[in-house]
Amino acid sequence: MFQLLRYRLILSNNVAIIYKRLSSQSFSYLSWLGLTAEQPPTQRILVPGFNAPAPNPQMHLIRRSDADSRRNIQEFKLLCKEPVSKEDLIELRSSTFNNWSRTDAQLIRLVREMFQELGFIKHYNIQLHRLDLWLTDIYRRYNRVPFHNYKHAFMVTQMVS
Repeated sequence: MFQLLRYRLILSNNVAIIYKRLSSQSFSYLSWLGLTAEQPPTQRILVPGFNAPAPNPQMHLIRRSDADSRRNIQEFKLLCKEPVSKEDLIELRSSTFNNWSRTDAQLIRLVREMFQELGFIKHYNIQLHRLDLWLTDIYRRYNRVPFHNYKHAFMVTQMVS
């Protein structure tokens, strides 16, 4: 918390310095940045949850329920007890991999497999239970929205790896 306040103070000071420099010159073309003469911009900086309302007051409508997350995470843990099939590994390495027929738990398992196949576990000395916690935490935080959801995150990860 102290670190956050420190960074906020540094940011506010830097914005005040920029504002002072700009106020001595005519930079009206920068008004889209909110740098106008009415008041210092440090008084207008809004931080969601701090001095501004949350970005989406109806966030509960798109959040995945805890029960749904727990169910998928339990399925993921069961899948981790078995190796990924050779057919799935071959398909996973293909740019035509189809993730739409997979459950979220299967996708989390495949991301775990990507970490192993790429050698990240050994290279960075990652404990598997820590990786599992991290992967499931990431999954849990994705919203149920049409596009920027966990399936999209998986697609990007699969194409990058």
